[in-house]
Amino acid sequence: MKRKLFTLIACLYISSGQLNAQSLIHYWDFNNTGGYTHPVPPSSLALIPTDYTDTLLTGHAGAISYLALSGTTGNALTYYTTAPGDTVNIQHSVTNAAGNAVSFQNPSDSMEARFYVPSTGYKDVIFNFGGQVNNGAYHLQFSYSLDSGAHWLTTGIKSVNGVPFQTFDSLTSAPTFNTVVFDSTVGDNNKLVIRVTFSGSPLRTSGSTVFDNVSLVGTPFKAAVANISSSNSKIILYPNPASKTINIKTASPNNKNVKVYSTTGKEIFHFSAYGQNITLPINDLPSGMYYILLYEPETGKQYDTKFIKE
Repeated sequence: MKRKLFTLIACLYISSGQLNAQSLIHYWDFNNTGGYTHPVPPSSLALIPTDYTDTLLTGHAGAISYLALSGTTGNALTYYTTAPGDTVNIQHSVTNAAGNAVSFQNPSDSMEARFYVPSTGYKDVIFNFGGQVNNGAYHLQFSYSLDSGAHWLTTGIKSVNGVPFQTFDSLTSAPTFNTVVFDSTVGDNNKLVIRVTFSGSPLRTSGSTVFDNVSLVGTPFKAAVANISSSNSKIILYPNPASKTINIKTASPNNKNVKVYSTTGKEIFHFSAYGQNITLPINDLPSGMYYILLYEPETGKQYDTKFIKE
């Protein structure tokens, strides 16, 4: 499986300008993943830790859990195991020896896979995975949570070609490399979780859905803010430079999430605002340059600019 996945990954990495400009946040090659040889209660399944997490997220490594869906009978049994691996694992700058994939076993239609993937410090987040089925579930329903799984959302999920979707139905018995694109709300979030539920399985007691070379990639804000210009036609900012207060006038009266970053990409503070006019207190900021990112949840639009604190 993995030899073919390596080829697909390499082609996508070279041909996609969006991926090529991004950095690896979390990655699973499953080479060191344990597994189970027989069904067990879902509650006893261990988490699968990442094989790589960027140093920017030290202390916030990702993990995968395979959980029973709400309402599943208490005596349900299932398991995940490892499948034969590829000759080469490679994703961006991470290269490992040959290894395994992870195989989620039926009855997967009563289970869900949760990918805990903090994205603090990143924007333009994309989820990649290699997949195939062996008489397993070939429909994957995607959703995501911004609050560690308390609430689930499906808005803004797209294919690499920009086509909105919720159900991914392209898995077959042949391995494929797949990309899921999310809107800007999933960026810079320490509580991001991506959930996959399964359907379309012809067998409840056998068969599997296989994942491999799973990754989350994104653009570090440190790189993103370097491209922010001092002016933006959608924003009027004054005075600039300033010592006490910055006034921001926008074209839209919609709700806005406002974030201020340092030149290294570190978030300094954030708040919510409503209306076209926003007042930004900067009294307590040290002198220097800062970046402002404004996001409108209702429209999905994002604006940015920068200012100097005297």
